[in-house]
Amino acid sequence: MSQCKPWWKEPWPWLLISGPALAMMGCAVTIWVAMQHADRPIVDGVVRQGLVIRQAATPAGAVTPAAAMAAAMAPATAAATAAATEAATEAATEAATAAATTAAAAVATRHARDAVNSHAVARP
Repeated sequence: MSQCKPWWKEPWPWLLISGPALAMMGCAVTIWVAMQHADRPIVDGVVRQGLVIRQAATPAGAVTPAAAMAAAMAPATAAATAAATEAATEAATEAATAAATTAAAAVATRHARDAVNSHAVARP
């Protein structure tokens, strides 16, 4: 009868364990490198060409893309604001008219009820 060696003395368990262990070490190294050499975000006025990022040359008085977008959107923004204001004013006017009409109808109903009740009491 042959004697079996303990598992840690066999080469196969170590061969099977080495793959995941190396992957975990590689992941740890990758995370460490990413944390040590973090990329800065690209901001306005910077141009990226492939892997090269450089400051864009803007002549004096040139407009940045963000300023150009704001200038292009100004008429639309003003029109939207005016339309919203007009719609809110119209809705408020309609609500006030409806409230006044409802109040007038309530007063008329109360007067009619009082008139009917006064006639009912006046008749002996």
